[in-house]
Amino acid sequence: MDVSPGHILSDIIRQIYSAKFIIAEITPPNQNVFYEVGFASAVGKPIIFIAEKRKVLPFDVSGFRVLFYENSIRGKKDFEDGLRKNIDSILSEWKT
Repeated sequence: MDVSPGHILSDIIRQIYSAKFIIAEITPPNQNVFYEVGFASAVGKPIIFIAEKRKVLPFDVSGFRVLFYENSIRGKKDFEDGLRKNIDSILSEWKT
């Protein structure tokens, strides 16, 4: 991402347009993340939602598939495997 004067939202929108997919950490409810996810969804970008296990998700995203992670050594491996599978799935669909 370029670092230059101007409106940061323009940079974010440009990055979303150029991305093949989006990974969104939604554990802490962050209004900026939800705005960016909404925009990415509106322009048809695949989104991988990630969140810490045992966290209650906001209603807006509770219907989406979420890759949950556990903050532990074992959890790291499981998360990496799950993330890899999600990315591979998106990329295989993107190529077709």
